Amino acid sequence: MSLKNHYTVLGVSQAATGDDIRAAFRVLAKKYHPDKAPDNPFAAEHFSEIQEAYAVLSDHARRAAYDEERWLRGLTRRSNAAVRITPEWVLQEAVRLRRHMSTVDTYRMNHAALRDYVASLLSPQYLSVLQGAPEMRAPIVEEIFISIQHLRYAYAQDVARQLLLLAGDDGALRLRIKEWEDSRKFEAKWNIYGPVIVLAFALIICVLIWWLR
Repeated sequence: MSLKNHYTVLGVSQAATGDDIRAAFRVLAKKYHPDKAPDNPFAAEHFSEIQEAYAVLSDHARRAAYDEERWLRGLTRRSNAAVRITPEWVLQEAVRLRRHMSTVDTYRMNHAALRDYVASLLSPQYLSVLQGAPEMRAPIVEEIFISIQHLRYAYAQDVARQLLLLAGDDGALRLRIKEWEDSRKFEAKWNIYGPVIVLAFALIICVLIWWLR
């Protein structure tokens, strides 16, 4: 099970002080509290993530245990710099994923891991941030599309549902997502029934040749 990055949720560095954490929480609470963002369908879940992060990082004992678990999982080797979640940052992460996938052998790739990474990139927290930047939806979807073009249908369904949440009421984007999901479904069925169809066709040809001799 993946470990949530509470520092990223609050947009503070791993070296943040208690005052830094309280200040970050107040800013995010004012922006993403459901009462403050009634038009944001992801605000409630995002705010829940913010509350959880604050509860852990503002408590000395819980923060120490959390930091130790991150260290044991090797998650503290990345930069200590604060990561501010913005629409531009989400797009940047989508670009990084696309570049990484361009180096991966698609016949040996971990489909579940790719599905899970895209799920984290399209989490309610990030979708909530993207609500204020509808112009970023298409570029992000485009980058993700390139990354998941070989994703198996068993995993593609989950990704498609989240992409539809990102697309919102953008009809053109929703249509593209549906077409992509259908193409994954067709390929899955062909992988199962294709060899049988080819074999049956070959047998029919052989019978016809024998019959017409």
